[in-house]
Amino acid sequence: MYKFIEKLCHKLCHNLFEQSSQNCIVNITLKEKLQLLLTPSTELKIKINRKMNQFCKVHQNRFWIIYYRLSEKKIAFSCKRCYKTVLCEAYILSRIIRYVKAFNIEQESSIFQSVRKNLIENAPINSPKNSSGEVALHYTQKILKIYKEKALDRHIGSALIENILERIKDKNVKERLREQLERYKLFQATIIMEDILTQALQSREILKVRPLVLIELLHQEKFLHYIQAPIQSRFIDFTRSKTYTHQVETKEQMQKSHKEENYLDEEEIEELLSLLLSEDRLLYKLKHGLKLNSREFLTIGSNLEPISSDFTALFNSKERLYIKFSLHHKLEDDSEHFKILGELESIKISISEKILNYRKKLEAHSYIEGVMDEIAIKLIYTEPLSVKEVGKVVNLSEKQVYKKIAKIKEKLKEMVTQ
Repeated sequence: MYKFIEKLCHKLCHNLFEQSSQNCIVNITLKEKLQLLLTPSTELKIKINRKMNQFCKVHQNRFWIIYYRLSEKKIAFSCKRCYKTVLCEAYILSRIIRYVKAFNIEQESSIFQSVRKNLIENAPINSPKNSSGEVALHYTQKILKIYKEKALDRHIGSALIENILERIKDKNVKERLREQLERYKLFQATIIMEDILTQALQSREILKVRPLVLIELLHQEKFLHYIQAPIQSRFIDFTRSKTYTHQVETKEQMQKSHKEENYLDEEEIEELLSLLLSEDRLLYKLKHGLKLNSREFLTIGSNLEPISSDFTALFNSKERLYIKFSLHHKLEDDSEHFKILGELESIKISISEKILNYRKKLEAHSYIEGVMDEIAIKLIYTEPLSVKEVGKVVNLSEKQVYKKIAKIKEKLKEMVTQ
């Protein structure tokens, strides 16, 4: 009896997490094991086999589709901090897989046990009295926010829903949710968990399915917390490796060579651009694919159809007034007019954060339909715009853009030779 279960669990789960096979065995209840021992039957064996298949499919989804992809994203984010990001990502990814395999989904710290309780009872602690309670509250609120607002990419979102489907017993609920998921897959859409449940199920059904979704998101959050330290350690290893130091030395030699030939590096370009008028600086950045700051992004935002539709709704009255004074009336921060707004620094930080979040939202939904959509995508990824596209963004003709760009280049050349 035990060998039958052990053999099947190993066969189905052995290539996933290190604990998957053992957890598969534990997932078979004592009652089922006794039934198999005392009254073995083909029907019972099929039932247990199906249960094991469901268990291991969920682990497979978590291992490859969810956690491996999450690791890739975390690695890519870390590697943005260094030169040669592609080498960095390949280096860390090749060494991180053993940490992914070692993750034990069933294991939970006391903090995550509290989070689980909060999520299931739907009653987060409002006034935590200690640091542990505060951390649990933070994770609870974070998971609830992901459930309600975060657009998950279609691969991760689909895998999470498929995991939930394996645990739903009501055939009608399962079928409607599966049909809704197929629609999302057909249109290759990102998935917000609350939305897909609301679209597929009735209120009373959502109450039963919602805890399953939240627990899946809890497992995901546990993994992200777990994998952060290994990624950071491997990142440090990479920056100290011979491969990386050799590449850095090569880059420094190239930069030195460029300077000798009167070329400029990024810092020098930024320094020179700061001496230009704001309109000229914006034109140059758009033409050459340099990253826009928040103020520059706001300046062009109203001219882009895919951005302007709901972009202004992000800001409160004080933020909109600051934008109007600073962008449209060209007032500096020390102007008397800004006194009515109070603390400017917090307003500016809030505006920057909202712009950053909006850019992330655009990136998550990036698809190209028309000319303005394509321009928006290029701005997100800091790609150079054509003269025609620059003209559309700043409301100038192609001829005017050509002339202005030529004048800007002349100014920069004069500054370099001074």
